[in-house]
Amino acid sequence: MASAVRAVNSGEISQRAAQTIFNVPRATLQTRLNGKVSLDAKPGRMSRFTYQQERKLVDYSCNRADMGVRFGKKQFLLYAGQYAKKYGAKFQGGKPSNKWWCGMLKRHPDLKLRKPEPTAAVRHQCMDREVVKSYLEVIRLTLIKHNMLDKLGAKIWNMDETGIVLDHKPMKVTG
Repeated sequence: MASAVRAVNSGEISQRAAQTIFNVPRATLQTRLNGKVSLDAKPGRMSRFTYQQERKLVDYSCNRADMGVRFGKKQFLLYAGQYAKKYGAKFQGGKPSNKWWCGMLKRHPDLKLRKPEPTAAVRHQCMDREVVKSYLEVIRLTLIKHNMLDKLGAKIWNMDETGIVLDHKPMKVTG
């Protein structure tokens, strides 16, 4: 396409000859020559957002993921719909379609759906450094109170939640 436009603009050949030689559609060549469409334009419909606006959506989603608060696909589409409303873009039904989502994934390969490991919410709450520290201190004080510090191997059993289902099955999230 770029070669055909250059050849016509330099006056080497006519538009009709460029169509035939470079095998490009007449209307496509004319829109490029008139400047209505840029030379590097990709085929298909334009996205509702500019590249920078889409980049903001992706960055917001990735920043949330880094903080441990991820979007699911449904939440991402709802947020994109609200974002579109803010900037005057409109989607049918107020949110982007599945086709838009697939195009978004193609345009921004760093936006992916990942399946997180299923872990119990209780475990996440309890894995705070201060919570673990206070828990271990309570155990130490209990062992001292009952005079069991020297009998750790014989009188104390370690049990875990093997066989008890505490996990939920999470949905896929962006990240």
